[in-house]
Amino acid sequence: GRVQGVRSLDIARSHGVRICFGSDLLGELHPHQAAEFDILARVLSPAEVLQSATLRCAQLFGKTRIGAVEAYYDADLVLLDADPLADPSVLSHPERHVKMVIKEGLVAAAVPVPGLEGANAVLVRV
Repeated sequence: GRVQGVRSLDIARSHGVRICFGSDLLGELHPHQAAEFDILARVLSPAEVLQSATLRCAQLFGKTRIGAVEAYYDADLVLLDADPLADPSVLSHPERHVKMVIKEGLVAAAVPVPGLEGANAVLVRV
């Protein structure tokens, strides 16, 4: 179960294995898939948990223009209402914490922000 999974992650990490977030579940992010962040947080630092879903995956697939927020990188971003470096468990609850998704430089999804109702929104390629 989960105890063995955490132990396996700890062994892999202690041997220098770079751990990437991933799942065999197909389709949208499932609650069980999001729970993987909680499992990773038992072994990895908050920064490593975040990197496991971003930078490490990009490196695994040999991608050079993803996995970081830098000039000339592909602009796929997820904006949260909390800091995953302070509390990686926010990644396990996207339904509560994801406020905007930017895909290829365009807003793909956004949650209304209190105080900004009625504000004009403009999609801008960045």
